[in-house]
Amino acid sequence: MVKDSKKGSQKPQSMRDKLSVPRPVPMPRRKNPTQPLGSDTREDRLMMRMHEELVLLLNKRSAEAGESRSRYIEKILVGFLRADPRNPRIDSFGRLDPTAPPPLSTRNDPMKFGEKWSLWKDLNVRLGLPAPLDELVEDDTGYNMWAARAVPDQEE
Repeated sequence: MVKDSKKGSQKPQSMRDKLSVPRPVPMPRRKNPTQPLGSDTREDRLMMRMHEELVLLLNKRSAEAGESRSRYIEKILVGFLRADPRNPRIDSFGRLDPTAPPPLSTRNDPMKFGEKWSLWKDLNVRLGLPAPLDELVEDDTGYNMWAARAVPDQEE
């Protein structure tokens, strides 16, 4: 047996080389990493598990609408939340409108609220969801969200 005369010619293999794990792919960098979160930046992410058939349908319908799948789902959610008369007014991206009047409630316009509540219950039933309970009429979550974001009156 002849030993290799060049001792130390080969580098010792690292554990990564021994296990033949591929190197991680570098993540693309943000264009402007110092940009602070602002009103145009979405702060939260929502991940959903879906059946493949639902994803295929969403891909098709979002392509028909000329939107990304994420934006298409966002528009569906915003439209649904706009229909609830208890919610404050939101723009097409889901941000609260601080200059809008307070959301409808039984205390500020009971007749108009009753009409909108009836339409909201009907929409839920037509979409295959349970009709909202009438006890939820007094839910002040939307009003409280509006009050927290409302523009304060200018005092002179």
